[in-house]
Amino acid sequence: MVSGEDHRLFSTTRNSGLGSSLGSSVPVIKTLGDIGNLLTNIGASALRSDQNFDQKDASMARDFIPFARTIGILNATNWLITSTLPKRADGPLIKKAE
Repeated sequence: MVSGEDHRLFSTTRNSGLGSSLGSSVPVIKTLGDIGNLLTNIGASALRSDQNFDQKDASMARDFIPFARTIGILNATNWLITSTLPKRADGPLIKKAE
């Protein structure tokens, strides 16, 4: 068929946004992994002088707040994150000897 239409059976379904591997396709496992990454980043920011809390870390923390993706709340938190925190503040993971 050359008509340009998509005739696959599930072509009009929506994607959940989850990954396709076992660890990333189960929402509970993905959430626990995200919490672990967030706690690791916050711990690194608190304990290391070359790691700072940046926009990526704040966005990850915001995603765990209930109703954070509501239109007004999402706009306000995006403005707060982008206006107060550096875009990327991670230093080198291993300092090179000079």
